[in-house]
Amino acid sequence: MVRENLRIKNIELKNFRPYEDVTIEFSQDKKKTFTVIEGNNSAGKTSLINGMYWCLYGKEQFLNEGEGKPIPNQNILNNVKVGSTCESSVTITINDDDGPKYQICRSLICRREKEDKTKKSDIDAGGQIDSGFTTFISQTFTQRTGRGDWDPTSHPEKFTDRVTKILPEKLAGFVIFNGEILDSFFKTDNAGKIKDGIEK
Repeated sequence: MVRENLRIKNIELKNFRPYEDVTIEFSQDKKKTFTVIEGNNSAGKTSLINGMYWCLYGKEQFLNEGEGKPIPNQNILNNVKVGSTCESSVTITINDDDGPKYQICRSLICRREKEDKTKKSDIDAGGQIDSGFTTFISQTFTQRTGRGDWDPTSHPEKFTDRVTKILPEKLAGFVIFNGEILDSFFKTDNAGKIKDGIEK
């Protein structure tokens, strides 16, 4: 088995929570393998982590309980007319030593079918949206083959299998790390998780 040297190249967020259209680049320097993202409160740091988890695993890691804000950028969602759609997406590109190797994308389509503005809880949207919307999730995993062409799949089981081979969810917390929980991460009750992660 050939060992790959993989690095997250960038993450593109479109209409995802506070982000309307943003691409964040990650370090590709083999000697500086960490990318640190800092900012003021409510600057979108947690939303960035949530976006990465949602893209890879279909769920967000850190949510404000009870707030009920949905995944789509609220300003964009509020302006969708009947018969029109709003698409929220997160795309992660992963490089190997030869350049882009994998591209993982998850999208949420919200279509306004009617003017009903009463709120409903929507699992796909990850919060409260107008009852007039219907929602649809899609995901695509594309990888570069040995011939240099691209092999996409949107089949749910194949998508999950490919993501798991690159970054199993149990190890994601060691790669996509929320520094705001640093204190709790190193407490005694996490010693077992750290041990398991190192072994895996």
